[in-house]
Amino acid sequence: MKRRNFLQNILPLVSIPLVSNKIFASVLSPNSISPDSMALLAGDIDRILILVRLGGGNDGLNTVIPLDQYASLAHEKVRKSIVIPENKILKLNNNSLQGFHPSMTSMQNLYNEEKLCIVQGVANPEGVFSHFHGIDQWETTSTNAQIHTSGWIGRYLEKTYHRAPFGYPNNCMEDPFAIEVNEAPSTVIRGTGGTLGQGISSKLDGDLIQLLGNESDSSEGENMKRELAFIRQLQGHTIDYGNKINNAWIKGSNSSVTYPTSVISSNEQSQQPTTIATQLKVVARLIKGGLKTRIFVVSMGNFDNRLNQVGQTGGHIGWHSWLLKDLSEAIGAFQKDAENLGFADRVIGMTYSEFGRRVVANEGLGTEHGYAAPMFLFGNAIKGGVIGSNFVVPPVDQITASTNVTAQYDYKQVYKSVLQNWFGACDQDANDIIKTNVNAVPGMFRNGVAIEPCLMGPLVDPDSVACKGTVSVVDITGDDHNLYAKIYPNPSNGAFSIMPLVGFDSNCPIFINIMDVRGHVLMSEETRVNQGAAIEINRKFQPGMYIIRLQNKKYAISQKIVIHE
Repeated sequence: MKRRNFLQNILPLVSIPLVSNKIFASVLSPNSISPDSMALLAGDIDRILILVRLGGGNDGLNTVIPLDQYASLAHEKVRKSIVIPENKILKLNNNSLQGFHPSMTSMQNLYNEEKLCIVQGVANPEGVFSHFHGIDQWETTSTNAQIHTSGWIGRYLEKTYHRAPFGYPNNCMEDPFAIEVNEAPSTVIRGTGGTLGQGISSKLDGDLIQLLGNESDSSEGENMKRELAFIRQLQGHTIDYGNKINNAWIKGSNSSVTYPTSVISSNEQSQQPTTIATQLKVVARLIKGGLKTRIFVVSMGNFDNRLNQVGQTGGHIGWHSWLLKDLSEAIGAFQKDAENLGFADRVIGMTYSEFGRRVVANEGLGTEHGYAAPMFLFGNAIKGGVIGSNFVVPPVDQITASTNVTAQYDYKQVYKSVLQNWFGACDQDANDIIKTNVNAVPGMFRNGVAIEPCLMGPLVDPDSVACKGTVSVVDITGDDHNLYAKIYPNPSNGAFSIMPLVGFDSNCPIFINIMDVRGHVLMSEETRVNQGAAIEINRKFQPGMYIIRLQNKKYAISQKIVIHE
């Protein structure tokens, strides 16, 4: 059964909440629906992927250390200045070939519990050593010859949710398709018709104005604080799905697990601290709160360790050590939280970085932009262990400053394995999503985890009778995104026109409020307008930015205008 036939087979079940496989097994009779539908309900709809972006290009040789190559790496012409002391390397159960950086004790524990997979030698075959172009290609699967403006996850979501983002939210999918924590939605969740995700703050605490961020304003004057609060409030009220996200946060909770604070912030006050643990804590709470979102993106940066990757005295303490400790402890805390909260079987995580680092250390106790590096996948569904072999360090007389770790896997092979084994995509659909034909990486998932492939197609069709009629952006945000007015000229010298274009009823009055950035109402009036006629505004406003709030009987929108001298 193709997934495009999914809705017709489960209409009697649409009111049943999607929770865990165990609950489904006990609530539903095997005779009530087809086996494929059961697999979709229990194994696909509520399966979640967390992408962990490591910005800057992580040094794989000091993260997963090839023990059989240690002597070569420790040579004075190779990595003697930054090599991890041999007696500090973390040993792994039943593994004499690889060890972990000494800061990675939490990930060591996950590996030993068989909940962490290492895929060795993953690279972008294009060999792009630019941060911007590198991460762009990893997120869009673009090549030097063929550029894609949409992300691979965005294309997956478009295949899963037919015609997304148009026709959503609806009764079948009322939550965001994807959420990116701590940043505005990035390329990876962009579809061909626009972004398919929501950006939220890692400091989310149930207050709608914090969805876009809540950076400290303690150094600002009182007037500026009020302006910032007002602007944040307006932003929050116009975010699709805003109340849904906050309601999930309020309903959700974290367990007694302690999420760590940043090691970096305590060692380098002048540097931007990582918030990876805070981001994952928010993700765990939103999942527990019942959000049906299936893709989450979190990130941490500062892996561009060209200088001072280790301390000035050598050893292993330094920037890279702090980064790996933050990453490891954050992932370990999230995994334990997920287990305590009861959704660990539904969630996997995957790390990625725009490139690896070179084999030879530079004179600044760092490493230059390189090629291949390991990727990590974690979760109860992941088959623990190592896929691939250690990089073999060439003889010293053949090593140069340009020597790179060679590739064993194209990163798109890892993506394909996730699409097919975790989300049930058929081969052709997976190839369409990643824009190439590659073999999936075998052995990443536990036996029995993969659902039957080729179940791709619209999981939700907004035109279906089952999906229509009960949920809309208006219900969620109070703003109607099908309501649109053109304001011109913008910027203006004070006189401007408002042309109602979409969603206005000429039989109903239009209420106009013009406010400054402090929220003070400078103009408020009620008017009626004939179709095709503009509302003329000719008042003296001081130069600056103003908010125009238009409201008819049912809907409201806010738009900005800039007044100049």
